[in-house]
Amino acid sequence: MFVLLRTVLPTSDALQRRWCLTSARAERRDLLAGGRSRCLDEEALFRDADRIGQLAALQPAGDDERRDDLRQALDIFRLAAAVRRVRTTLTELSARTGGPLVGDGFSALVTCNPVSLRRVAAELATGAPELDNNGRAAARAASLDLIWASFLIDVSPFGLDPYWSIAS
Repeated sequence: MFVLLRTVLPTSDALQRRWCLTSARAERRDLLAGGRSRCLDEEALFRDADRIGQLAALQPAGDDERRDDLRQALDIFRLAAAVRRVRTTLTELSARTGGPLVGDGFSALVTCNPVSLRRVAAELATGAPELDNNGRAAARAASLDLIWASFLIDVSPFGLDPYWSIAS
């Protein structure tokens, strides 16, 4: 595909940037909606880092555009990594305890509501003393990951609008 795009169908750097960001937004949207990544978390992190390298190598139309592309890509990939981590820790907690709190955590993640994420994190922290040592550790990890995801959603300069894009 790479050779075909480079030789037969040459595309502009602006178009390649748009494709890369559109693909990243679609994956993040699917991940937030509850879909699982097609690859392992470590492979997804590597792929995201590769995409950042590809974006950095493209020639921008202007300095601000390139900076915004990279910022947006980093924002997308940071949140995607946090969501993968939350899903992993909630799944581990579910295997140990089950219960409505784990379901609430998944639901809060789907809605991308930072307040709901922090509320579920607080409820997990309060309910943790009733668990065994492994369950408490899993509840603490899930609680911290939920708080981290809520923070990333709060501070995102680009928001979660999947169609947000810069002028190309």
